[in-house]
Amino acid sequence: MNKNMEVKKEKESESKKKNKYRIYVSSRSKFGRIIVNKEESRLPNWTPLTKIQEQREIKKICDAGYGSDSNCLVWKGTNKLEFYQQKDKKSTFILENEEIKDIQSTLASYIVLTISGKVFSLANSTFHSYSFSQLTAEIPFIDYEKSTFKAPRMVTFFNDQMNDLKVDSIQTTVDKNYFLCNGGKLYGNGHNDNGYLGDETKISKHLPCLIYENVTKMFGGLSNHFFFTTSSNELYVFGQNNNGQLGMGNKTDQIEPQKVENWKANDILDIRCFVDHSVLITKEGKAYSCGCKEKNGIGEDKSIFTIIPLLKDEKVIKINGFNHPALVLTNNNELFGWNFTFLNSPTEQYNDLKVKKWNLPRKINLPDIYQNNLNLISLDIYCGINSIILHPRKINSLIHDFRLLLESKKYCDSKISCFQPNNKKSEISIPVHKIFIELRTNLKLNKIQTIITENNFSKEDINEFLIWVYCDQIRNSTIIKQIFDCLNLAYPPPKNKLDQDLLKLFNDEESKDFTLLIKSNQIIDEKIDEKGGKEDLNEQVENYEMIKVHKIILLIRSGLFRDMFDTLNEKEKNINKIQDYTGKSKKSLEILIKYFYTNKIKLTANDDLDLIFEELKDSIEYYQLHRKSNFIKQLNKIQKLK
Repeated sequence: MNKNMEVKKEKESESKKKNKYRIYVSSRSKFGRIIVNKEESRLPNWTPLTKIQEQREIKKICDAGYGSDSNCLVWKGTNKLEFYQQKDKKSTFILENEEIKDIQSTLASYIVLTISGKVFSLANSTFHSYSFSQLTAEIPFIDYEKSTFKAPRMVTFFNDQMNDLKVDSIQTTVDKNYFLCNGGKLYGNGHNDNGYLGDETKISKHLPCLIYENVTKMFGGLSNHFFFTTSSNELYVFGQNNNGQLGMGNKTDQIEPQKVENWKANDILDIRCFVDHSVLITKEGKAYSCGCKEKNGIGEDKSIFTIIPLLKDEKVIKINGFNHPALVLTNNNELFGWNFTFLNSPTEQYNDLKVKKWNLPRKINLPDIYQNNLNLISLDIYCGINSIILHPRKINSLIHDFRLLLESKKYCDSKISCFQPNNKKSEISIPVHKIFIELRTNLKLNKIQTIITENNFSKEDINEFLIWVYCDQIRNSTIIKQIFDCLNLAYPPPKNKLDQDLLKLFNDEESKDFTLLIKSNQIIDEKIDEKGGKEDLNEQVENYEMIKVHKIILLIRSGLFRDMFDTLNEKEKNINKIQDYTGKSKKSLEILIKYFYTNKIKLTANDDLDLIFEELKDSIEYYQLHRKSNFIKQLNKIQKLK
């Protein structure tokens, strides 16, 4: 009986573990039938997906169509697409010899981008919806009238030898597609009777046309306007502007790109375009909006971007939504939304909305399983014309910290150089951290530089390589394999190789370049021996216990140490030892330092668990670890096993 109970508990535990990462959906119309086997007028409560299997493989979900025309495209793994339609129709497509980079949807079609820069379209040229005319203009084919949902078709326009265009990213609006190509060239195609395509005409186009050059990033949505940033650090916009949703200070439609004053590209994280308003998120996490007072989340007509008052104290990290309703996600995995009605709200928690519209931001309750595991997951939000989809992703705080280091380019001590394509005089330097490049490859940096130069690897190639170095992630296996072959490295690399390499780094005492000087359980003055300098500190070394460490690891993993080093003056920054002022015991600090390298807590039978637990129980706040760190969870688990 006891054995049976144990087996049952094990199964329940395993089931909970799986459900922790289950994808949830809220939908309207008959769309629920496609993905959760429910045909209801709406699913206001978060409902787990049941129709789509192998959810761990899902990279992204997009939906299109409406009512009986509803459909859904799911990107799985490297190059697999699953297409779901009404009446239990399901098709599976494999893009041979390709790796998918992104999928996007318009009202009636899908665009698929591969890492090699190829574009595929999955569309139906006979689609009708509402008062829209036949939306064949959004299908980028010469023979668009033959387009059906039978299979994705390659858009040959971008692979034509005369065009020589490689697409780097894609974006869509309600009935238009946009393609950002190599060299910063922005192309677009689609329905354009009103002139909102941005090419200065009012002629719809099946084949993409050039709209602007020197573009760096695009922002769209289910709307008739479009934003983009340029290499000169500026923000541009075009399209419908009847409610001031272009953020230009007026309500005049624009059929060609116009500069949005007072905004710099470097300050912008994301922009989402809605039918009557726009929402802009800064890199600092501030949410701004402009447009119709009944839709913009502010409650007043605004023709320039204005901070959303009810979100001013939140740090917003993601924005999404469909034609009117908007959703934002904060750094604490809290979801806020506005411009919902009772009929399309993603939750039943606000039953007072049967008549009154939900025009200002309100917090939306997440599924209980997410609430109980917020320290382990990061949420993505996808919104289409029919659904809101919550997609949890498992957090690895170690990789997250290394990703931030890569993106920030802070504390770099070396560089990798390459040349601009077709221009051997224009050299590009990419800042790197020598210790990590050499650790991951077992090669000296100068040797790697020679190989990169000899093989003419581009900046994009090197960036893909650096994503593997710092984040253990292979986004473009073709490029990584080429670089690995040239470096004579085994491909594919072992899984979790970053963990293995960092453990090797932890055990390499000779390469450690910094020393923490500790007086156990005694709080040391936090100042760095300002009067006597290094000489006096050296005289006192015999009075301290020591922990050797790589300085860069402290800088990556702990905000406390990072702030401490960042406030040093130039003379002090060259020091190689420092008094630890935390008052923790040497053993506790050793456990913490090893966690910095490995993301794991390791104890021995002789360790004083009570002391360690007491000293480190507030480590996430005290040492300013990443908010998704599992340090305390591991510590609690060890304490319970005592």
